[in-house]
Amino acid sequence: MTEQYIKQRPALVYEFYTINDAPAELKCYTLSTYALNKNHNLRYAVNIDDQK
Repeated sequence: MTEQYIKQRPALVYEFYTINDAPAELKCYTLSTYALNKNHNLRYAVNIDDQK
């Protein structure tokens, strides 16, 4: 995917801070939902520290 493609998609941003450099765990809880259509499944991505 190109950066332009990603920038055109909806996004939700949370800023957070840690107090140490220990390993972290990310938990994502989602609700059941239907695919948009037969060609497009539901997808999401996670980005931390502007990494790609």
